[in-house]
Amino acid sequence: MLKFSNMAVAALMAAASTAAAGDAPIQAVTLFDAGVADIKRAAGEEQSLTLKVPLKDVNDVLKSLVVQGSGAGAARIVLDGSSPIEDAFTTLPVSPADIQNIERLLKALPGTRVSVTDPSGVTGGRVLGVSPAGNCTQGECHASLHLITDEGDVARIPLAADVRVKILDGAVREALSTGVAAVAGASRQKVKEITLELTDPKPDTTISYVVPAPIWKTAYRSVLGAEGEVSLQAWAVIENATGEDWSDISLTLSSGAPKTLQSDLHSRKWAVRDRYENEDGGPVFAKAARMEAFSADSMGFAAGMAPELMAAEVSAAGHEGALATRFTFPDLIDLPSGKMMSVPFIAGSMDGHHYSVWTGGAGERKGAPELQLVVTNDLPVRLPPGIMTIHDAETGYAGDAAFPMIAPGATGSVAFGIDQKTEVSEVAGLETREAGLVVSGGTVLLKDVAVRSTRYLVTAPKQESRELLIEHPLQHGATPSVSASGAVHSVEPDNSRPGWVMIRVELPAGEAHEISVEEQLPREALHRLSDVTPAEILDWMAWQGLKRAQHEVLARALDIKTLLEELQGKREALLEKRGAAIEDQRRSRDMLSVLVRGSMEHSSFLETLMEAENQINMLSGSLRSVDEAMEKVRSELESLGEA
Repeated sequence: MLKFSNMAVAALMAAASTAAAGDAPIQAVTLFDAGVADIKRAAGEEQSLTLKVPLKDVNDVLKSLVVQGSGAGAARIVLDGSSPIEDAFTTLPVSPADIQNIERLLKALPGTRVSVTDPSGVTGGRVLGVSPAGNCTQGECHASLHLITDEGDVARIPLAADVRVKILDGAVREALSTGVAAVAGASRQKVKEITLELTDPKPDTTISYVVPAPIWKTAYRSVLGAEGEVSLQAWAVIENATGEDWSDISLTLSSGAPKTLQSDLHSRKWAVRDRYENEDGGPVFAKAARMEAFSADSMGFAAGMAPELMAAEVSAAGHEGALATRFTFPDLIDLPSGKMMSVPFIAGSMDGHHYSVWTGGAGERKGAPELQLVVTNDLPVRLPPGIMTIHDAETGYAGDAAFPMIAPGATGSVAFGIDQKTEVSEVAGLETREAGLVVSGGTVLLKDVAVRSTRYLVTAPKQESRELLIEHPLQHGATPSVSASGAVHSVEPDNSRPGWVMIRVELPAGEAHEISVEEQLPREALHRLSDVTPAEILDWMAWQGLKRAQHEVLARALDIKTLLEELQGKREALLEKRGAAIEDQRRSRDMLSVLVRGSMEHSSFLETLMEAENQINMLSGSLRSVDEAMEKVRSELESLGEA
C-alpha cells in the first residue's frame, strides 16, 4: 500500500531563515501547478496592517485579497496611486521634463526672483526668459539667461558650467523640492506599501491573496523489487520567489489548474467624454442623473460590515477535492526567499509489474521491445505527472520515464528502456477472400472478406524468462483470432486505446514462439454493370461457388459489354467519316462562292458538294441506327438480374 511520508520534512530543508517581513507574517502557502501561489497571513487584532508588496504583484493583490475569520468585518485597502510623479507635478509650475536641465527649468519660471553667481560677481533679479545657444564657430556655446536686475537693468548671462543660479522665491523652491522628491522616490520604487484597515479584527483574523509563483514540479524515484511490488517516492521541487522568507509556514501543493486572469487595477484610466457646445459657443453640460445610494442593510448585511468569508478546510495529508488534489506537509517549513528545495511528499510501495512491450501494426520489421513499468494507483488521490527515475533492486539505475497523471484506482504505464536481450520479428500480409455476389437490376453486389494476418516471432534470452506484452492495433470492425505455439497467456482489450488488444506472452528462457493474429473484415461493394469493364466481369465469373444462374447473367452481361464496345468503336468511325464529309462540304461551298458560274471548275466543285451532302445524310442515318442499337442493349444491361 502506498502511503504519504510522515518523516520530519523540516529536517530535510535548510533551516536558516529570517522572520517574515511586514505587520502580518506568512502563515500558510498553497502552490498551484497553474503558476500561482495562495498566500495566507495572520492578521490578528491589528486594525491597520502594512504589507510590502512587489510592484509586479500589486494588481493581483488588489484583485484577490480576502479577509477571513470570525472577526472579518468591513475593510479597505489604501495605497499610493500608479502615477505619483504626475500627481506631484499637478500643482507645480514646472513639468517633470523641466527639472532635467537648467535651461528648461529657468525657461519655465518667468518672473521668479533669482540670484546668479558667475566669475564677474552676483547678480539679482527676475527671470525674463532663456535664449538657446547660437551658431558658434569657436569656443563653447551656451544658452543665455535674460534677467531684469534689481536695479532695473536687463542683463544677458551665459549659462556656462561655472554659473550658479539660486532661486530666491521660497514657494517655488519648496515646490521644486517636492517634485524632485517624487521623481527620486518613483525611480527607486520596486515595492509598494499597501495599508489594510480592518473594522473589527479578532485573534483568528487572516488575510490571503493570490500572486504569480513558479510551477512546482514532481520527480519520482522507483525501485523494482519483488514480483508485483514497486517502491515509490515522489519528491516535490519548489521555489520561494515571493521576495519574502518563509518561516514556520504550512505548505500545501495543489495539482489544480485554475483559470488565472491578469487585470490592470492599479494603473490610472480616464473615461473619454463627449463635449457639446450650444449656439453661442459656450459649453453645455448634461444634467447628471440622480443615483440612489445603496445602503448596506439593503444588501443583506449590517451597515459597514462585509459578509464573512469562511476559510476552506485543509486536510493534513493528501486530499482529493472536487477540483484538485492537495498535498499538505505535516510539519511547518522554512525556506528563505530566492531558495529552492526538493522534498518527498509521497513514499511507500504499490502494485506494479515491468514488462517487455512490443507495439505492433508497423508491417514488416525486426527489433527489441521496450521496457515498461505498469503501476496501479491504490491511493485515494491522483498522482501528479512528473519525471521518474527507475532503479533495479539488484543492478541499480535502469532508466528514466515520463510519469503520467494516474487517477485513484487507475493503471498507468511508462517506458524506461529497451530490452535488448529479447528479439521480435513482425511480418504482416493482406488478402481478400471471396464471399459471394448478387446480380439485380443491372448492379452487382460483391461480398468479400479482407483478411490481415500478422505473425510475431519472439525469442527470449538464453538464461532469462520474459513476460512480453504485444500491443496490436485492429482494423476497424474486424474480428480477431489469435493462435500461438503454447505461449499466449491472455488476450484482452486495451481500455486506454480503443481498437487495440494486448496479448500477454510467457516466454521461457531461450525459447522462440510464434504468435499469429488474423483479422477478418467483411466488406460489401455495389457496382453498376454499365460502369464495369469486360475484364472485371470475367474475374467475377471465375469465382468459386458461383451459381449457374449467376454465371448465365454475368455471361449475358459480358456479351452486352462486348457488343457495346464494338458499337462504340463503329460509332466513333462513323463520326470520323461524317466529320471528313462535312469538311469537304464546307470547302466546296467556299470555292463555289468565288468561281464563275457555268465554268468547268464551278461544275466540278458543285458535283463534289452534292456527293458530300449525300454521304453526310447516309452517315447520319448509320449513326442513328448505331445509337438505337446501343440504347437497346443498355436497357437490357440495366435490367439484368438473377431469376
